[in-house]
Amino acid sequence: MIVDPARFHEKPLILRRLDGDDFSVRVDGLMLGRIMLKPISGGAAVWLWTITGPYMQPPLQPSSGDCETLEQAKAALRGAWDLWLRYARQRGEGRWHPGSVEALNTWNGHRQGWAKRLKFVPDRFAAAWDARHTFEEGARREVALSKAECDPILRKAALKAHGEVCCDCGIIGLHRLEVHHLNPIAEGQRRSRVEDVVVVCRNCHADRDAEMRLVAA
Repeated sequence: MIVDPARFHEKPLILRRLDGDDFSVRVDGLMLGRIMLKPISGGAAVWLWTITGPYMQPPLQPSSGDCETLEQAKAALRGAWDLWLRYARQRGEGRWHPGSVEALNTWNGHRQGWAKRLKFVPDRFAAAWDARHTFEEGARREVALSKAECDPILRKAALKAHGEVCCDCGIIGLHRLEVHHLNPIAEGQRRSRVEDVVVVCRNCHADRDAEMRLVAA
């Protein structure tokens, strides 16, 4: 959707705690982005920030990153926001992704998902796992698969309705974008609508699918 950048004049960024170290960032009632603590290997963690509301087209990249502290993440997000705001003021208008409100809900719980994925090796095997230097690979096995059919026309309709941008991380580029079904089509044949899908990049699509498998488990 098209927004007037003048509406954001002197409007503060509002951080709202969603769950633990997980914050939404809003400005003038619109979802601007997200800041959350992301666990990484070795028991460490980084603060991940991302802008999901405005279209962060080149030369406004990057629209996301990670920092050591919450204050650094706030400053990085603020810097990206100020850059977009100056750009939008020069053009007299700015584009805001209509799916950014959906991103607020679908990102919820990712922090717990990351923590679960990091614990796939039990503690009693962790030392042996980290000490491995050779890995057995290359064996052949036969696999029989069935795949749920996707309608390619739905992708075109979704890109037209939701915009050519990932609603999670803000990345653009048609070759990077896919559609994610909010209710998995693997559950059975049905007639889907544009409202049943969101546009995401390949990485965010994989994250959403992994999160669904964790919830199902």
